[in-house]
Amino acid sequence: MHRDHSGYRTLIHKATTDKILKAFFQVHTALGYGFLEVVYQRAIHLTLTRMGVECRREVPMDVYYLAECVGEYRADLVVEGKVIVETKASPGITSKHDLQIYNYLKASKLEVGLVLNLGPTATFHRYVCSDNRKS
Repeated sequence: MHRDHSGYRTLIHKATTDKILKAFFQVHTALGYGFLEVVYQRAIHLTLTRMGVECRREVPMDVYYLAECVGEYRADLVVEGKVIVETKASPGITSKHDLQIYNYLKASKLEVGLVLNLGPTATFHRYVCSDNRKS
């Protein structure tokens, strides 16, 4: 897993993550801090949908181990079938959030994930887990 801080190289699914971040900041500006995660998740979903962006909520994703499905989790949002988004409403993004999105990416076929924290200060982390890291 690596958190991508590069502004100088081409980012995977940059156009999609730019749309997500635009919606994220619009929601944080309008609602501020203090609501449950699900409120922010729904607001971001609504904003993206109104922008004409394909976005699905509570997307079931299977978890495989030794080529067998051993469970399922639900991603908060999957945008344009390319990016997993996890919404948080906490004072900051923690290592637990980092591990959560990393495991979600590892278990899926998707390579890019965003953790959007709608805490006192709007913060986000962008993650890339390429196919060669998933094996």
